[in-house]
Amino acid sequence: MVFHNATWSATMNSFAGAITAGLHGYGQKLWCNRGDTRSVDGSAAWLTLDAAASPPDVLMEEGAFAVMWGSGAVYFYEESDWKRQVDTMGAIKNSKVAILSHTQLLPGQSGTDNWGEPVTFWQALWYSLGSFLLTKNDVLGNHYFMFNGASGFSQIWWYDEYDKIDLGKAVGPYSVATIGGVNIYSREFEKGYVYVNPSTTNVPSVTLRRRPSCSRTTICSRR
Repeated sequence: MVFHNATWSATMNSFAGAITAGLHGYGQKLWCNRGDTRSVDGSAAWLTLDAAASPPDVLMEEGAFAVMWGSGAVYFYEESDWKRQVDTMGAIKNSKVAILSHTQLLPGQSGTDNWGEPVTFWQALWYSLGSFLLTKNDVLGNHYFMFNGASGFSQIWWYDEYDKIDLGKAVGPYSVATIGGVNIYSREFEKGYVYVNPSTTNVPSVTLRRRPSCSRTTICSRR
């Protein structure tokens, strides 16, 4: 028997909903590794499951923004797939969202990405963290992020950057500015800004927004 994407997604969503309802009857919760937010069908499946009568307590994307799979030390998705991930996970309202990004590199190491460009562990982390902040829902507070550098998933990995960066809450959704034919995605927070370039083309400069009355922190992320 051959299953098409739509049939498979409907079946899996029905299964996840039934299991969630059953577990809730016993006071238990369900964490569902749904994945595939970068595809059209996968995105639709996430949104359908979130709108169902019994959505899982947690939906996980195990391969967000930058991953260790595929060619290169880091595999960066093309912009359309990356944007679909950002928009899909940002639209989830009834489940918590667990977002996992990763690289084959360890802290301090460097290599080559899937586009043949040099990349470091820290570039992959900042790119993934910046992408997460674009999608994070600060009203619901239901988004969680983990980055793993070639060291397995046996624990929750923590980096000093998480303690040092406090942008506060987002003051609105992300916006897009086209600079030299390249889309730059940015979002303003109470204490700073995030800029992400998900394309394969570097941008020589970006005009940063500043409030004259206070000091602002800016996270710029690109390949």
